[in-house]
Amino acid sequence: MRASSPGLVVALEGIDGTGKTALSAALRRQLRGRGYPVVPWKEPRDPYLASVAHRATGGGRWEEAALAFTLDRALAQGDLSRLLSHGRLVLSDRSLYSTLAYQVPFLDPPTRRRVVAWQEQLPHPPDRVLWLRLPVKEALARVSRRHRRRALWEVERTLERAHRAYQALARRHPQTFRVVDASAPLREVVPAAAAHIEEAWRSRGRREVS
Repeated sequence: MRASSPGLVVALEGIDGTGKTALSAALRRQLRGRGYPVVPWKEPRDPYLASVAHRATGGGRWEEAALAFTLDRALAQGDLSRLLSHGRLVLSDRSLYSTLAYQVPFLDPPTRRRVVAWQEQLPHPPDRVLWLRLPVKEALARVSRRHRRRALWEVERTLERAHRAYQALARRHPQTFRVVDASAPLREVVPAAAAHIEEAWRSRGRREVS
């Protein structure tokens, strides 16, 4: 169910190591400089549910993690609705597609269908998803440079599954997904991503800003 609103939700998606956090910050600076009403949004929102979800994911309890992430997302819909009703461009670091890419592939078919149905009930799915596509080997190399022990969601097996899931989601939702080459330098990724966001803004009937 997609609620109509004057605002826009753009989600940055991709496996760990693709540079979502750095890109989000750079995009906010560029778009705000051009007059876009950008508001940052990062999932999960609630600290308690975030800790539950991360512990569950770290322990390989994928259904529990999916439930925590989805509950967090559902509870945040009121805040998101208010931003959209005021015409904001919400730039989200992750979205429901992270659950579909990371937790869902590890679930048995009945549970998988249930989790997917939960996501479909949310009133404000992303209007545009920028999938930061990066080879898994390169993502692992970037993650390894963080100088800490890798979490379960950062190991090769998990990243491979998530990468394949994002590929399938992009094919399934061609109107929503746009592919961004995350292997390029940030100075090249930012204008490419910004162009997709500006196109989405115009497609919603909003005037172009400068």
